[in-house]
Amino acid sequence: MTLKERAYALREAAMIDGDEHGARHHKKITTDIAMSFMSALLNLELTASGPVSVDSICEQYKAILNEVNLEFYKSYDKDVETIVSSIENRVKYMRLDEHGPRLGPITEE
Repeated sequence: MTLKERAYALREAAMIDGDEHGARHHKKITTDIAMSFMSALLNLELTASGPVSVDSICEQYKAILNEVNLEFYKSYDKDVETIVSSIENRVKYMRLDEHGPRLGPITEE
């Protein structure tokens, strides 16, 4: 399995929406399912290449989680880009545009 395939499989099997802060921004990985997933993954690799160290297990799990989170980071980056663009456009309209209210100079305060 490729890293993307592993991430997709883990996300589909173990990711749930959190209760505390809403489903969009709060996700959880079910620990027992994640442990089973990694165990099954490592058993497949163990038969092919010998024993696997704890550091190797952690690095593989970290890489898979980073791939799972990549989609959410991209969504976050898009949201931030929209926010910054909206602020810039609002400041231009309120302070600089000829057709805007021209409320005065832009200051750092």
